[in-house]
Amino acid sequence: MNIKRFFKLTIRKIILWLPLNKHKVVFISFDGGNYSCNPKYIAEEMLKRKKFKIYWLYSEQKLNDFSDFPKGVKLVPMKTLSELYHLSTCGTIIANNRTAIWQRFNKKTGQLYIQTWHGNMCFKKIEADAPGLGQDYIQLAKQDSKNADYLLCGSKWRKKTCFEHSFFYDGVITEFGLPRNDILLSADKAQIKQKVCQKLNIPVSSNILIYAPTFRDSGSLQPYSLDYEKLYNILRKKFGGDWFIISRLHPNLASIDNVLPLVSYVVDGSKYPDMQELLMVSDLMITDYSGCAFDFMLTKRPIFLFATDIPEYTHERDFYFPLQSTPFPISETNQQLLHVIENFDAEKYLLRIEEYISQCGFYDTGTASIQCVNLIEARHAKQ
Repeated sequence: MNIKRFFKLTIRKIILWLPLNKHKVVFISFDGGNYSCNPKYIAEEMLKRKKFKIYWLYSEQKLNDFSDFPKGVKLVPMKTLSELYHLSTCGTIIANNRTAIWQRFNKKTGQLYIQTWHGNMCFKKIEADAPGLGQDYIQLAKQDSKNADYLLCGSKWRKKTCFEHSFFYDGVITEFGLPRNDILLSADKAQIKQKVCQKLNIPVSSNILIYAPTFRDSGSLQPYSLDYEKLYNILRKKFGGDWFIISRLHPNLASIDNVLPLVSYVVDGSKYPDMQELLMVSDLMITDYSGCAFDFMLTKRPIFLFATDIPEYTHERDFYFPLQSTPFPISETNQQLLHVIENFDAEKYLLRIEEYISQCGFYDTGTASIQCVNLIEARHAKQ
């Protein structure tokens, strides 16, 4: 064994014996990709309380813009001794997807791990319900669920249909909603809109539609054949005012050129770090099979499904329920979409949305971040 390797292994052993600090919290979101989702909003509630030391794991391959991180959040590169040190000494670990940190680190006695997951209701089947996961992922998922002390949940539907049935988890499932959705129910829209519009160079006075389709395993671009020009014109005709369309493509498509038309009223929002901020400022949404529809539904603003490949997609990814069972109007062609928007009845839609939210048992009240941090404080107070 060479000296460098011996030194590294010795340091690692020392780190693993260091004591825990219950006020120290390590976060990871989307494998170190950005400052976003449920971890972001939990971290911001902790910052308000001024009693936590917050560390954020990031991937040097995925993240190169750190401008969104607030003062008080310390950045830690993944797969380093620094990562191991902070994982070994923190009282709480918070993630929003299956994380590979468990392949590098064994959870210590006294540590709290909260799995916040990154979605609520969903069209597409997930985890044990989804075919073709692969043994490596299943092993990682089981290891992650075994380590989790709490699993955050946004609705009765999610708890019964997904988490209790297919998540490889038999621990505590919370019932206070998702922290990332607090912004949709309790934040100042005008303030968030000012931030988003400035970053995307959109006039603050404009109306906004967000187009957020999901990804196809085939890589085909055909399902994204939205007629932006006709859509723009019908929006102005139906709702009045000036409009901008923010196109939020899946990360697997975000780097592909020539997907968006070169027109002034279409803006690329694919690299905007926080999807929830885009949802907060949008007046309308068009998606296909993306679960973000169920987040945006909490705002009770109009959602239109533009799904041009339903037979092909359902063969690729099975659904938990038929598209037709949701309150969202469905269109399979641009012509149908324009017709649906032109004849949209806001009052009838609102009644369907409110009934659906009640039927599915959404827990969100805009206080999930507060309740999550309260849970962490109460748990550590007992130790």
